[in-house]
Order: sequence, then structure tokens, then C-alpha cells
Amino acid sequence: MSEPHRTHRTPKISAPHPVVRSPYFHCGPTRAEHLGTLPVLDALLSDCESEEREPDKSPYRRSRHFSPKTSALRSLSQTLPAPRAGEPAPGSLASPIACGAQTALQTHRSLSRNVAYSNFYDAFMRSFNGLYRAKPVLIQEHVAVDPWKLLVAVTLLNKTAGSNAIPVFFDLIEEWTTAHALAQACPCAVEERIRHLGLGKSRTKRLIKLSQAYLEYPPRHGVLRPSRCYITVRTRMRSADSENSAPPIIRRRYPPTCISHLPGSGPYALDSYRIFCGGSGEWKDVRPADKELAKYLKWKWAVAEFRRWDPFDGPGESIDLAYMQHLSVTLQCRTHTTSS
Repeated sequence: MSEPHRTHRTPKISAPHPVVRSPYFHCGPTRAEHLGTLPVLDALLSDCESEEREPDKSPYRRSRHFSPKTSALRSLSQTLPAPRAGEPAPGSLASPIACGAQTALQTHRSLSRNVAYSNFYDAFMRSFNGLYRAKPVLIQEHVAVDPWKLLVAVTLLNKTAGSNAIPVFFDLIEEWTTAHALAQACPCAVEERIRHLGLGKSRTKRLIKLSQAYLEYPPRHGVLRPSRCYITVRTRMRSADSENSAPPIIRRRYPPTCISHLPGSGPYALDSYRIFCGGSGEWKDVRPADKELAKYLKWKWAVAEFRRWDPFDGPGESIDLAYMQHLSVTLQCRTHTTSS
């Protein structure tokens, strides 16, 4: 007699929320050395926490053959290169990374018995996750893999609302997908697509010249060109008779960048390029005057560096719970206002 057919039901596992780490709780010897492995270590830590609080909702409890520890360490070993001769495997308990994760986990569990630490940790994680989800969405970040598309987008966004310029941008790059195609496009056809945004003729000439110059002299990291635009900055020098007054604002030339030679490279385009396409850490030196870019940098400084940030004064003190909650509410209100 044949066995009855049994249907295997796969349990539904919801996508885990973005895991973040408190700046006061580190794991491993150095952050820079294990930056690529932090997501897996975070998964190990968050899984153990969820197992203690809600055992049935643990994302790693998909199979009865693997415990949270072994499944997380196996994922860790798959993300790291093969060890050298004589060195322990990255996923083994003898690995420095695994030892650091276990030490951090033990420290966290011991501190969790402290009511004050537990309340602070839960409040911090809730506030940080709320701030993480309030991330400003900008078209520059969406097309940052192709600097030419970013420059086309900021050319259309300049002095134009994003709700009007972004649909035109997608239509434009769908018709002319590369810089070579737009450089050889008919000016009348391009103007027909962007006429209702205003400044149709001047923007058409700028887009075509931009594409031609981008092909002839493409931007290269490390090759800086003098900028032709000016920005207003707040100096740190104060006069003796005005100690309590705000620092004076002066006008100076924009710093050299690798796209300053391209047509239409004003402060908005240069700031966007340095934030989303620049080298590692170059976004930290940008002081944009645009409100949307300033809002994005304020969010990124809080999430990536755990510090406050001001468009004039730059980075400030470390963030706290009140600052995260206020910034999260502010960003969400502005997002709803912009979308409506």
C-alpha cells in the first residue's frame, strides 16, 4: 500500500527589518577590518535576541538541522575568502571574528540583565530603525552608478520641481540611453521632450554639450579641474567685538572636482556628484545649499557616523535619542509633504 501524499508547507518568513548596531556596542577588533562581515554578525546577534524573546519568529529557524549559531557562522564562512595555510577557518569558533562575535554576544547578554541598559538598548534600536526607514529618496542616488545620468538628472532638476523633472528624465534616458546617443540627438527632438519644464532651448543645448564633453573628456577620479562657480560659506573667524554674533558668511570659488570642466557644472551638480559618485568619504566634505541634499546628508551623518550635522557648521556632537526621534519625524513629515 502506497503512503499517502503529504504536502510540505514552507513556513512564511517575513523579511527582517534592517539591522543596525548601537555606536556604544561594537564587536570585533576593528570596525574597518570586519566591515564586510558586520551584516552576518548582526544577523547572529539579532537572531539570538529574537530567539530569546520570540522563538517562533527567528529568521534562522528554517530547519531543525541547524541551530542559529551554526547557520549564522555558515553564512559568515560563505562570505569570506578561503583561509591561508595554518589559519583557522573564518566560520570556526577559533576564528578571531567568531570569537569577537561570541564575546560581544556574551557581553550583550550580561548587560541585558541590567534594566537600565535593556531599556536604553530597546529605545535606541526603535529610534534608530525609525530613522533608518525615514531615509530621503533622491534620484541622484538611484542613478549614481552612471555619472552621466546623474548629471542629466540634475540639469533637469535645476530650478524645477522633482515631481515634474523626474518623469521627463526617465523618458529622456529611455529614448537616448547613453551619452553617445544624446550627443548625436536632434536638438528639436530633445527640446520637444523637455519644453514644458521651461528653458527648453538652453537646457537642450546644455544637455547635448554635456554629453559631448562627457565623451571627449570623461571624469576621472584623482584628476581635479578648477571650478568656475562660487559658493557662500560661513567662516570660523570672529571679530573681537562680536563674540556672541554668528560667524560671517563669505563668497569663494567652489573647490576643484573631476567634473568641473563639464558644461552646467554648478554648485548643485558638483554637490550631487561628490555625494553620490565621489570617492570614499568625499561626501563628508560637502556643504550643499540645496535643501534636499542637506536633508539627505543630515540623515546620512546620523545613520553612518552617529553624529549631528549642519550645512554651515558641518559635523557636530554625537546623536542621542531625542535627536534621532526629532530627525525621524522631521524627515517623514517632509517626505509626506513632498509626495502630496
